[in-house]
Amino acid sequence: MPTPFSLLLIGRACLGLALGGFWAMSASLTMRLVPPRTVPKALSVIFGAVSIALVIAAPLGSFLGELIGWRNVFNAAAAMGVLCIFWIIKSLPSLPGEPSHQKQNTFRLLQRPGVMAGMIAIFMSFAGQFAFFTYIRPVYMNLAGFGVDGLTLVLLSFGIASFVGHRFRRLFSNVRETGLSGRTVCARPERAGTDTVGKR
Repeated sequence: MPTPFSLLLIGRACLGLALGGFWAMSASLTMRLVPPRTVPKALSVIFGAVSIALVIAAPLGSFLGELIGWRNVFNAAAAMGVLCIFWIIKSLPSLPGEPSHQKQNTFRLLQRPGVMAGMIAIFMSFAGQFAFFTYIRPVYMNLAGFGVDGLTLVLLSFGIASFVGHRFRRLFSNVRETGLSGRTVCARPERAGTDTVGKR
């Protein structure tokens, strides 16, 4: 019989698969679902909603967890996820699969200069961000002595800063994308390490 810790690991793995699937397919499916002229608007709606969720989800989940318990928060999130699945099945059309030659071209992209480095950079970026969310609660509450209200404020501040940072990114459109990606890759793991190790 699986232990509670093993169930937790299985749940985290399933969450990772869901998040990875979203980030991998959201942009490509959007470009297939909408007319070409509305692709920028559709992508802005999707990723704008992600930014808004980043602002409110973590502090709201932490706050509700103290009020109704973290299990009830997860149960509510699971119920909303099931509703979203039925909504997607009902509202979105069925799309045909891609031809085999297009799938082969996808793997050939990895042979292009810079593509593998970009994949590694994306991996490091998300690893740093999720390490931050994993350890921020025990560090701030157990080591720094923050209460629920203080932790909620920290998470809300982080979400707002991330949202504003993404909006300010447009001001640096003339800067090379590699430079921005490099700073992001260095900043996120450093930020996570600072919060998890620097306070010990």
